[in-house]
Amino acid sequence: MVLNWVVQIKIMLFSKINGEKANYESLNALFTTSREVRNDLFGSYLTEGDYEAATVQKKVDEKIKAYETQLQNLRTLNGELKKVVTEENVQKMLKGVDEMNQEQAQALLEKLQAKLSQQ
Repeated sequence: MVLNWVVQIKIMLFSKINGEKANYESLNALFTTSREVRNDLFGSYLTEGDYEAATVQKKVDEKIKAYETQLQNLRTLNGELKKVVTEENVQKMLKGVDEMNQEQAQALLEKLQAKLSQQ
């Protein structure tokens, strides 16, 4: 890929999914890396062939909007999953109560009473 972006920019520091860092001194240096490298940095390729910076910027803006929407959707899903996991844990604990001996049940009762008196 040949890009004619001659304007130099500050060194860009990117984070990879595996936690490593990647430095690029120019957009040309960044966009002459392999597709695999760019996929790791940006989730998918941004350009195919020769494009002007404005075209790539438009694509980046579109991806940001999509990722922000997906991130919000994941947060909503995660909130609901936390509720389900909490309920599943309560059910497991209640099932465990049936298997407790007298001493264990008494210890649990005391712990619960202490918790309730704090509220």
